Amino acid sequence: MHILNKGLLGNRVGNQVNFIPWLRDTNNTTEETSTPFVPLPKTATLRVFPNPFNSQARIALTVSEPSIYYVDLFDILGRNVMRLFQGPVADEKEILCDASTLTSGVYFAQATNIRKMPVASTKLVLLK
Repeated sequence: MHILNKGLLGNRVGNQVNFIPWLRDTNNTTEETSTPFVPLPKTATLRVFPNPFNSQARIALTVSEPSIYYVDLFDILGRNVMRLFQGPVADEKEILCDASTLTSGVYFAQATNIRKMPVASTKLVLLK
């Protein structure tokens, strides 16, 4: 037996589907959440700490939309020195930069999305 949903404002509901109108989300709960919704940032960012660093630094990648991201390290001449990270990021990812095999100098970390478009970059100073 098929019935129309409340107020006749949608498709037919049938096959023993429980119809609960006007749910706030897809979790099918009607309980209020105690944590407020925190929106994603408008732009992606890369933060390095400590900077300058000696052989190891942590890079925090914060993204504006969930996707696959790549983080590469470039030298001052623009040559790709190493890939630091490749994978999915939903909101924030902390990446360890191990530069123990590199020489002292200025480097740049660049995050790109799956479409190979740069989304964020930052400068790193390696002091040994």
